[in-house]
Amino acid sequence: MGFYSEDIDNVVLWLGKPDCQAGHRFILEQLQQLGVVFLSSSTLVNNSVAGNLGEFTAFRLAQQDANFENYKPFPANALNPLNRISKSDLDIVWIRFAENSRDDLAILQEVKTTTNPTLAYADNLISDYDKLFGEDSQFTLHTRLWAIKNSLEFTMGRSDLCPRVSELAGTKWGCL
Repeated sequence: MGFYSEDIDNVVLWLGKPDCQAGHRFILEQLQQLGVVFLSSSTLVNNSVAGNLGEFTAFRLAQQDANFENYKPFPANALNPLNRISKSDLDIVWIRFAENSRDDLAILQEVKTTTNPTLAYADNLISDYDKLFGEDSQFTLHTRLWAIKNSLEFTMGRSDLCPRVSELAGTKWGCL
């Protein structure tokens, strides 16, 4: 893999290995493996495409991390990284369904992508997470996890896992 990680004060930093070009090459190979149709050089990369590429990169790096090997990923935009539109769901949710449902765990991963060297855009993560626990039902954690329950029930045929996802959100609701 073209990256390695360092844990610095509980922040995992991913760096190109042995250099940035190796990291770039890895991401390019992963995009090709996914079968994306690349944008022409004259196409402007809007914020949605930049964000989707950021989600794709975060998703692929986490998949290479042994800490995530027992988790099922539920990415919103990572598998369509050059789309000019983004879904408003949680960027990536990683769920570990343990042997005992009391040991289930969900990791919510919101991704912000910017070319601004100040990285001030990352401050928007705070409001993203605040919405999950706010009062607007359009943005609450329960509502956002509903999409995952739909995927489990209707795409994966695993309606048995829906109540466990509800438990992770602190609710008692099952599937549809």
